[in-house]
Amino acid sequence: MSWDVAFDEPIELPNGKKAINLRQAAQYVMGLPKAEAGHPKWQTAMHVLMEAAEDRGPISFARLGMVQAIMK
Repeated sequence: MSWDVAFDEPIELPNGKKAINLRQAAQYVMGLPKAEAGHPKWQTAMHVLMEAAEDRGPISFARLGMVQAIMK
């Protein structure tokens, strides 16, 4: 896979934008303030994004990880 693989449905981000693919979701996480990005929910989200980008995990898990991090 690649960082440009699209999600089945875009992810509504807290900043009002949408993440269409793995790259956009990862860029959102990396753009968070350091203290927030270090929170376990965002670390987990980033982990599943990387797993999907490296073809070691399903993109559905990456989407779920992001959605859960946003909602917590």
